[in-house]
Amino acid sequence: WLMLREAGVHGQPGRARLLWLRMPAVVLVGLSTFQLEFDLGVPQWQALYQPLLLAGAMAIALTAARVAIGRGGALLAAAGFLALRVLVAVVLAVGLGRSLAHFPLTLAEALCVEAAFLLPRLPVPARAVLGGLLVASAGLAAELGWTHLWYPLPWTSGLLSYWWMDGAVAVAGALVGVAMGNVAAGRRAGVPPLAAVAALAAIGALLGLHLSLRHADPSNVTLASSPAGPAHLEMTRTGVPLPEQPVWLNVAVSPATAPEGADWFAVIAWQGGAPVRHADLVREADGRYRSAVPVPAGGGWKTMVMLAHGDVLEAAPVAMPPDFQYGLQQVPAPQAPRTTAFVPASRLLMREAHGGPQWPAAAIASFFALMVAAWTVALAAAYGRVGAAGPDLPREARTGQQRPAREARA
Repeated sequence: WLMLREAGVHGQPGRARLLWLRMPAVVLVGLSTFQLEFDLGVPQWQALYQPLLLAGAMAIALTAARVAIGRGGALLAAAGFLALRVLVAVVLAVGLGRSLAHFPLTLAEALCVEAAFLLPRLPVPARAVLGGLLVASAGLAAELGWTHLWYPLPWTSGLLSYWWMDGAVAVAGALVGVAMGNVAAGRRAGVPPLAAVAALAAIGALLGLHLSLRHADPSNVTLASSPAGPAHLEMTRTGVPLPEQPVWLNVAVSPATAPEGADWFAVIAWQGGAPVRHADLVREADGRYRSAVPVPAGGGWKTMVMLAHGDVLEAAPVAMPPDFQYGLQQVPAPQAPRTTAFVPASRLLMREAHGGPQWPAAAIASFFALMVAAWTVALAAAYGRVGAAGPDLPREARTGQQRPAREARA
């Protein structure tokens, strides 16, 4: 989008401008990749991050689209986003037989941004802030209903306690979107540099606030299963044939109050050569539950009971395949009751991780954090430089300098 702005095509008719008009949707798709684990229903992070990431992504991209394109820009970006996501979902789920990646509704947030910009007496940054607050309130309320219709792991009322974070990241994202949209449209940023820097820093701080707080509670779970169909051989991802059988699952949790008010309490099965599967756990008595549908066990399936509540994200294995490369033993489905402690969900989702010195992981994580910071600073600096250039004319034209004829023709 920034390169097309530098090329000066945003104000010219033709195919290049049509491409420029599509860029906000592409920006929104890029910002939405961070939500992929929630789209697939195999989350490694707390439930609070899905609305937080959505609020930030929508506020940035939709505000930028409305500022750059004008009336209807946010709706155009939302429509393009949905078209791209539907196309990708069809190709992956239907064409390649992979898991269906669910995606947000987006249209409600676009309407929120458009409504905020209908107030003519407010300056543009103030309208953007109002739009961000609407995105984090009315927009996320619409997404709440959408998750219950469309997503495998819907939102619960427990996420309301984190709404202040959603509102803050949406306001910060809206200010970033104002600067991006103005620059993309050939104008100055319209936001003081310190305000843009503070908004980016606030987004980073809000995203990092709960990262280190993910943990497991000291609670136990007793699992028992019974066959729900015949067993058959299935080939694992490593090429080893193993028996697979659907089972009914019974779950007893101690203390019995552990699942109360949970964001998610369900059975998740993945990596079995088929799309991710989910099964709700139906309460039968205090602390006792059963799977609403049979769940796969054996073969290449990693099947687990997952419990998420605030910063608690824990799981217990139902069945796990062996991994001969890493020396991991098979965890069979519990034919007799098996009691185990909940462990951090990441330990089962990334079961192949093994012990060793900590410094390589620390070095890699530090390098990754440095690259994220460098990428963000470089992109912000690029927008700042292009926005400070002002008019669309090339530098040579603004200063009166002329390029050689051969260079101009090139």
